[in-house]
Amino acid sequence: GDSALLPTVEVTSTYDAIQGAAEAGQPVATSQGNDPDGDNAALRYSLTEGSNADGYYAIDAITGTVTLTDAGAAHVNGGG
Repeated sequence: GDSALLPTVEVTSTYDAIQGAAEAGQPVATSQGNDPDGDNAALRYSLTEGSNADGYYAIDAITGTVTLTDAGAAHVNGGG
């Protein structure tokens, strides 16, 4: 087969921000990747460089779950 096929990723928001109720570690999105070459177990997730300049989010490299950091929770709770 053609090993040059690129993986795809679908990101789904799972969080409606509520000022005063955000907590660090709270999931805000899920990611689902697919490798057309069939090696989904080798997929690793990361945030695109420059997309998290304020450090509001963290991502689990294995599961693709995006969570709020302390800074992200403080931003939401501060009305941002």
